[in-house]
Amino acid sequence: LKQSAQNLKDENDRFARLNQELNKSLSDLSDLYRAQAENSKRLSETDESAIRDSITKEIDKLSTEATALEKRISEKQAELNTVQMTVQSLQSQVSSLRDTVAKLEADTAKTRSDLNSRTAAARAQSNAAQVAARAAAAARAAAAALPKKAIIQAKPSRTGSRNSATATITGLKPGQKVRVTVKIGGKP
Repeated sequence: LKQSAQNLKDENDRFARLNQELNKSLSDLSDLYRAQAENSKRLSETDESAIRDSITKEIDKLSTEATALEKRISEKQAELNTVQMTVQSLQSQVSSLRDTVAKLEADTAKTRSDLNSRTAAARAQSNAAQVAARAAAAARAAAAALPKKAIIQAKPSRTGSRNSATATITGLKPGQKVRVTVKIGGKP
């Protein structure tokens, strides 16, 4: 965008310079035509052949200069038209680039907002993972504190039902719960 803007500025400067040169050339051509008109008037007012020849030579010289100047003006006008088209093209490029920059800035802001929300979600997940890791460490510590083996002590008195058993597990803290799995084997 900066390069295109600089190119546009350079072409605008060139356009202004060519416009000034063209105006100066047109002014010079106007002066030549004025001089030619004055010489033509002098030529019509005199009858002496030497003065008429001198004025005719001067008119021819001015005509040659005017033709050359007209050619230069034509070239300058063509160059001016080319520069003007280049300026218009560069203006449209700069306008297009400005639109692209505005779109990119909007996309950047949207991406930045999305990134911030994702970062917040990642932080929340990280905090949840840390809490889960602490809970797992506490569960491991509690499991390590449980006795390794359950000791079943037989009751001295037997209850009436064959499907009941009572077990006493030592080494537990008051209110601590234990999960028990019982396998019942087939009758021997």
